[in-house]
Amino acid sequence: MMRPDVIIDVTGNACPVPIMRTLIALNKMKKGQILAVITDHPPSLKSIPEGIGERGHEHVNTEELNGYKKPTWRVLVRKLHE
Repeated sequence: MMRPDVIIDVTGNACPVPIMRTLIALNKMKKGQILAVITDHPPSLKSIPEGIGERGHEHVNTEELNGYKKPTWRVLVRKLHE
């Protein structure tokens, strides 16, 4: 499992909040760092990779997490430029 440099938890938030918070977090990070976004909103599994890809960053992977009351995922994103 890859270790992220920054983790944000957007559980309980519907679109567009998860992608907006993802982009805000990326703006504060350095090139090459990994961001983990924790979400329980299924549309975010598409909107986050698409939104960061349109801005030139990399979707590393998405994995389902255990131990939550409802389906929850970790979306990993790599910041590719300043």
